Amino acid sequence: MLRDRTRQRSNSYLEAVHAPPPPGGGLNPNVDAVSTTSSVTPSMSSRSLAVSGLAPANHAGAALWDGSSPTISASPSIMITEGKSESDLFNAPARESSVSVSSPHSIVPTDVSGLAAAAAAADEGQELEQRTAGLAVKEVEEEDKEDVDVEEEGKEYPYHPLNKFAFDKGYLGHLTDTQAAALDTMKTRVAADSLDLSPWLCRPAETEEHFLLRFLRARQFNVNKAWEMMMTDITWRTEYGTLALREKTMAEVVQCDVSLIHHHLPIWQSGFDLQGRPVVYKRFGRCEISTLKQHTAIDNLVRFHVWCTERQLQLLGSQSAKLGHNIETMLFVIDAAGWTVRLATQDAFRYLKGIADMDSAHYPERLGGVVIVNAPWALDMAWRVVQVWLDARTKAKVHILRRGANEALRQLIDVSQIPADYGGDAPALPDPPTESL
Repeated sequence: MLRDRTRQRSNSYLEAVHAPPPPGGGLNPNVDAVSTTSSVTPSMSSRSLAVSGLAPANHAGAALWDGSSPTISASPSIMITEGKSESDLFNAPARESSVSVSSPHSIVPTDVSGLAAAAAAADEGQELEQRTAGLAVKEVEEEDKEDVDVEEEGKEYPYHPLNKFAFDKGYLGHLTDTQAAALDTMKTRVAADSLDLSPWLCRPAETEEHFLLRFLRARQFNVNKAWEMMMTDITWRTEYGTLALREKTMAEVVQCDVSLIHHHLPIWQSGFDLQGRPVVYKRFGRCEISTLKQHTAIDNLVRFHVWCTERQLQLLGSQSAKLGHNIETMLFVIDAAGWTVRLATQDAFRYLKGIADMDSAHYPERLGGVVIVNAPWALDMAWRVVQVWLDARTKAKVHILRRGANEALRQLIDVSQIPADYGGDAPALPDPPTESL
């Protein structure tokens, strides 16, 4: 019974994605087989971003590969990939959709103005009847509110049609029998333990099934490992106080002069990509962790990372409600201009490992992609160390560009959403950044 209900719900997500896949280039259903090497490629065309799953299928704001024979352009793009030949990857089918990138959803309650007017028009002498009519209006309004709540609670949020999740195995709508059985087992355990997952869901789009599937995918659908990971995460969230942390100020979190953080660890949330995902910008060229350590503990810097991520999760919820799609991942653009080996200190690696461990253990499947732009050759050394801490799925989402950042970002983000710093029409990133992400 549980498995039937899971399949039935899963199939409803399929129906929300309108068109079947036509032949041609675009999204790559085999993206999970792609991994990232430790070297940066200086010259691969930007169509590779589409192959990686970072860039969407055909869209008015993105000039992507059109399905013709691939050619290597002079402009740089992403890191060399392993696991499949270029010809195999570029021949992956595309997905097109007529669904708008921006389709806000609203619910209009039943109009009860007629009842209110009738009550207002009652004979002034019949006070009891007027009170009764007034109560009736109030009762109808309350029922309408309940109807809205029920409708919103039962509303389904399919993945954005430009997102590969709408077609990939392991996601609602594309579960194999084994994956569906694993999900059913997790749901049964949740019910048997009377476990309340609602405080940890990214409302309104993330359901219990979405939540459980994130942990299952992170552990290759091994139920016992996924359950252990989830329970460890819930315990950590309760003890760490992630919900309360969201409400703290930046100064309370970092416990030092916030201008130091703005200078050495600048971070901005600016605009959204073509899939509706929030875009977060970071600049690592002046990331002097050893200097910051003189003013605050590295644990506080990791806590600052958690604070930022928790606030970004709130943005995922509001963006899902606005678009009517489940937006569950974020895109990061890291500007490495100015980064030198001098910054690759023991303290810096301790900080990077701390946030990598935090993301891996407590934010599974939240990373949509990382594009590192303006990468110097010296970054190769740091990347060889950092990639050891990352699993294969995460490494496949990291793309390093030496040049051509502006062109590459336009494959992912509409020009109206790209800051002027990177050739877009949006305002330049304020430096220093504001406290509110």
